[in-house]
Amino acid sequence: MIETARRRGAYSGPIYVVTDLPAQFASLDNVFPIEVPYSRVRLLSKSLKPMLFEWLPQRYIAYIDADVIVTAPLADWYRKSRKRLAEVASPLLAYEVDVPVPRSFHGGLLFAEREAALPFLRKWLGMLRSGRYLSDQVALRRIATPSTPAYQTDTDFCYLYQKLDGSFRDQPMFVHITNRMIQEHPPEKLTAYMRNELGVSRIPSYFGTPERGK
Repeated sequence: MIETARRRGAYSGPIYVVTDLPAQFASLDNVFPIEVPYSRVRLLSKSLKPMLFEWLPQRYIAYIDADVIVTAPLADWYRKSRKRLAEVASPLLAYEVDVPVPRSFHGGLLFAEREAALPFLRKWLGMLRSGRYLSDQVALRRIATPSTPAYQTDTDFCYLYQKLDGSFRDQPMFVHITNRMIQEHPPEKLTAYMRNELGVSRIPSYFGTPERGK
């Protein structure tokens, strides 16, 4: 995500990375690792999402998962998101997805007016730590109110498989590449799309699964 935010996103501002391996980011300009202990508990790691809004001082914060690729300049998206916040009764914006149920919220791409969103984000954190939910998006959908989060109104987000199978025809601002998609698609197809269409140059050698017969 950092490479695409800098190159395709034309963003030179600070990026804060929540990680248990801060040394991997030490050489990157204007990148600030926030060190956390390693955990094998998936939802404990997911609970760091709402906590990030507690740790940072900025009024407006965009949270972007590490496996979300930025494909175009972020400045226009930032301005549109600020405008959208002014239009709705929610301090938190998210993209609409159909997981776990239709009209859910994507938990890996958020934009918030930080201080106003904290009460809702703290409630989300409590749900994530309750042990009652299998994913952050399920917990987020469970506590959603009629006003919060509010949906982003543009079509700037899609999953990688939607581009590969042609079901998403617009040019997205963000492309989410999940582990399942990496496992289910041949690496040749994935790497070709990421290099040629998304401009991603640093791709691990184990990326994807070989096509059958190869």
